[in-house]
Amino acid sequence: MTQFYPAFLDLRGRRALVIGGGAIAEQKVVGLLAAGARVTVISPGVSRRLEDLAAAGTVTIERRPYRPGDLAGAFLAIAATDDRAANRAVWVEAEARGVLLNAVDDLPHCSFIAPAIHRQGDVAVAVSTAGKSPALAVRLRERIGRLIGPEYATLLELLGELRAELARRVPDARIRTRLWYRIVDSDAIELVRRGDVAGARRRIGRLVEAAEEPATRGEGIVYIVGAGPGDPGLITRRGLERLRAAEVVVYDRLVHPDLLEEAADQHPVDRDGPGRPCRRPTKGWRPVRVRAGRGGVRGVARGGRAVRGRSRCDLGHRCARRRGHPRNPPAPCVGVRGRGGS
Repeated sequence: MTQFYPAFLDLRGRRALVIGGGAIAEQKVVGLLAAGARVTVISPGVSRRLEDLAAAGTVTIERRPYRPGDLAGAFLAIAATDDRAANRAVWVEAEARGVLLNAVDDLPHCSFIAPAIHRQGDVAVAVSTAGKSPALAVRLRERIGRLIGPEYATLLELLGELRAELARRVPDARIRTRLWYRIVDSDAIELVRRGDVAGARRRIGRLVEAAEEPATRGEGIVYIVGAGPGDPGLITRRGLERLRAAEVVVYDRLVHPDLLEEAADQHPVDRDGPGRPCRRPTKGWRPVRVRAGRGGVRGVARGGRAVRGRSRCDLGHRCARRRGHPRNPPAPCVGVRGRGGS
């Protein structure tokens, strides 16, 4: 199994050479230009778009085949031809000069491979299959794209603005690291998703203020999340975000263990079952007791007292104690608790 080291390259102002002038070469040229590279294309013929880029002075085109010596001064080269003999000649020179080379669909002559990329602003997610299946990489990128929308680019801008200020206001590195995770796991992303960027700023500000006084713990928040009918893949995106952001999870025995693993690495998990109360301390917390079954949520404990009857679920369900209520979640529930303001 080939092991590639994943990396993002800074190509600003660096010389990049593309050998070939067809549709694939055009795609590579556009990507290199977007990264700020100085691009030279070597090919007897080129696409119409490459002609237009050359006419605009964006790229340099040399209308001839590759010849040894063309890689002089290049930082990176891409061989986008169907000629394996030419690819091998480029490979030999690239190895001799220490130039990074990607030969399209010719893995033996590659010193790096190009992943499938999903971008939202400065958020970039790269997917690689080690050159074995570019089609699979594209499909995985598309699935990731449905999860990471433009709201993440906006959130990243907010976080970037905060970075220097946070280093000044929270000098303790351990507290600051925990705070960063608390911010990215908070409902700030949901506020951004709804278009309330100002609300997201306020939410982040409250979290920073709380971190400056770590000994102070205000009232918490209880989230009740429907966990689906046993299949961990059926939880909603918002429910999954709440689960990952929780500090305490109280769950029913019917909740799938794969779902609990989403919280297990970072947060303590408590189980609430028959005759087995939650053992977390209640001071400063709002613990939640959740039971599974068609009857929905039968009791929610707040401040040590069970509250019977209806309660508003975070996902919009109207959960009721009485069996058969038409809006009851038809599945196990996970109680998720997050600290801080609403």
